[in-house]
Amino acid sequence: MRFLGLVFRYVVLLLLCAVTVSFVLSNDQAIALQLFPLPYEMTLPLYALAAFTLLLGLLLGLAIGGLHSTGKLLRLRRDLREKTQHVNAMQQQITALELERTARAYYPAERTTPPSAFLPAEAVTPR
Repeated sequence: MRFLGLVFRYVVLLLLCAVTVSFVLSNDQAIALQLFPLPYEMTLPLYALAAFTLLLGLLLGLAIGGLHSTGKLLRLRRDLREKTQHVNAMQQQITALELERTARAYYPAERTTPPSAFLPAEAVTPR
């Protein structure tokens, strides 16, 4: 399956290269570009203008996507930091409760059963 995906990528890349070469060869006439308020004029082939436009669009898309991803990444990091702090607080609370339970087991504040309940029956009965 991985091999078919690799072959498909190369076929698509080869077709894209063929279309690009065909576009370049069929659009080699020179065009003049000028910006209205400025007196400058620039002459370049049509395929160069198309390539520049596509490259500019690609770079703009990458920049916008990068900004979006950066915002999302920062939001995820903030959420992770908050959840980590919450987990740490809960772990401290669990540790405190375990210590309290251990302390109650060794040092009970009130005995609910009399001490004689723990002695054998012969020791409790008078003679």
